[in-house]
Order: sequence, then structure tokens, then C-alpha cells
Amino acid sequence: DMKTGNWILSVNGKQVGYWPGKLFTHLNSWADTAIYGGSVTDTFYHGLHTETQMGSGEPPSKKDDNYGTVSFIADIKYMNGDGDFKRLPKHEALITNSNCYDLIHQAHMFKDNIYFGGHGH
Repeated sequence: DMKTGNWILSVNGKQVGYWPGKLFTHLNSWADTAIYGGSVTDTFYHGLHTETQMGSGEPPSKKDDNYGTVSFIADIKYMNGDGDFKRLPKHEALITNSNCYDLIHQAHMFKDNIYFGGHGH
């Protein structure tokens, strides 16, 4: 929000939350990176990758047969300085352990979606 300096979270055009601008003192005008996705942690993994599943524990399927059961973020956009919502100009998918988790990006004509999840180790 350019007036208050707060960072607004909107879902389907409705503001559902915000982060006070004072939390991001070095980002009071703009940001050059946005990161979306999921993260898991297990502090007792004893040298192994975490057993923690992501989402339902099911990885997304490239066959489009399980999109109702995996984690997803739909219609990803950002707001520019003029207050207009824009699609992401370029993006990179990063999977830190593809044996345990996966991600599928779908770019349609008007929106970008990511589907992600996995069973852990």
C-alpha cells in the first residue's frame, strides 16, 4: 500500500491481511524478488532428509489427475507501483530435494499456478 507502507495480502481481490511496513525497512518502496511455495522442517532428522511431508504428502502428477489433493498457489500476480496487478515477468522453479518433493508450474493465457508436495524421505 503506497499510502501506509504496509504490504497487503489479497485473495480473489479481497484484502485478507497485511504485514506492517516497519517490518521491511529496506523494502519501503519496492522489491525485486518474490518467493512462493512450501517449506518443511524436522529438527530431529539425524543426518537424514526430513520425514515431514509437504501438503497431503502426494507429489503433483504431470498427468493432471491429482490437482485436487496437492498443495497449490493459483493465479500468482504482483502489484506494480501504479497499483496494477501483473503476471510475473520471469520465474524460476527450484526444488531442493527432488527425491522427496516435486513442483509443477502451469502457465495459462491469463494466470500462473504452481502445484507442489511430496512424501518426505
